[in-house]
Amino acid sequence: MIDDIAHDCPTLVRSDSAVRMLLACAGFGPPVPVEGQGIVAGDLFAHALDQRVAPWLCVNLVDQCPDWISHREDMMFRRYLDARRAASAVGLAQLAQIVSAMTAAGVKAVPFTGPVLAQLVYDDPALCQFDELDLLIDPAQAERALAVLERLGYRTALADLTPGRLRAYHRYSGQDSLLADGKLSVVAHWAAAPRCLSMQIDVSAIIDRADSVIVGGHIVPCLSVEDSALLLAIRASTDQWRRVRPAQDLAALAVRYPLMDWDIVLVRAHQYGLRRAMLLALLLAVDVFHAPIPVDLLAVARHDPHCRALAQMVRGGIGAPVREPASMFRLSRFLWSVRERRIDRLSYTWRTLTLAGVPHFRAVALPEALAFLYPLVRWGQTMMALPLWRRWRR
Repeated sequence: MIDDIAHDCPTLVRSDSAVRMLLACAGFGPPVPVEGQGIVAGDLFAHALDQRVAPWLCVNLVDQCPDWISHREDMMFRRYLDARRAASAVGLAQLAQIVSAMTAAGVKAVPFTGPVLAQLVYDDPALCQFDELDLLIDPAQAERALAVLERLGYRTALADLTPGRLRAYHRYSGQDSLLADGKLSVVAHWAAAPRCLSMQIDVSAIIDRADSVIVGGHIVPCLSVEDSALLLAIRASTDQWRRVRPAQDLAALAVRYPLMDWDIVLVRAHQYGLRRAMLLALLLAVDVFHAPIPVDLLAVARHDPHCRALAQMVRGGIGAPVREPASMFRLSRFLWSVRERRIDRLSYTWRTLTLAGVPHFRAVALPEALAFLYPLVRWGQTMMALPLWRRWRR
């Protein structure tokens, strides 16, 4: 049903006024009139779907500003919210089954996105667009967690890989995406980011600090408020801020938890070499969604010229179509700039240039005894095959 509603939307309007209107209407507070209020609400809805802030747009326009929209748009938004609530209930039931099975098997598994994050941040699991369920797993229990999911009927999306290559994928990606008929996909994470990004994050410590929350009548684990803020910033940076939604979540988190210990958040980010990534997220939460971040913390963020430049780049891309996810096998200026420590930048560069992954495993099927040669396969593809192919295409 949600896809049908999205299909009814008109073509996206890419004007500055449309972007300003979207941010004014899709925030976590009442919409603020801005220049360009005459923009068709359906255009804003298409923008909001693209940026994954559509639930808040619909709630705000239907409940706060019904005079801004037509009767047809009002009905479309209400249908979308009903479909979102139904999808959220289905996802929660699926999540509760998984968490129960993990607990019974003695596996520490903490949901940290989707309906659980929406409950923690907005007190409403329906106020989140999600199409998969993410679980943070204790790294020492990764194999047990995957076994539990397999018993529940989930299968890896990379079933074509040999067991040895699948283990290699697990090592460098720190996750696996699993599918089951008629259910949302489940992504089990035992690392907060792929190995090539060189982010040494203590996932076990994050899980040990986990709390719990009641979502739709189910008691499920959740990250602490401080770790939720940190993971939002980390995941947004690893995704190169393709969407503005993490800034909205972070702003809402700051509003709902005014006593959050931001000093602890920044200390942990500094320990992981991700202080700039955290400051960038805070700067965007303030500039785009007016988050109530402590003044001294905001001053630190604005004092970093790299942080300011990255924030300007992200803000400038809000009105553009959301990009496809970037390949982890290509160096990114953004991922280089968002790291403040030289050693992390160098490690990121080396690992990105030498790491072989699923595309290389599928291109050349080496026997297990020669698997150590995959970095050479990767170099060969990068340095020879791709340039030749590009010249042929011309």
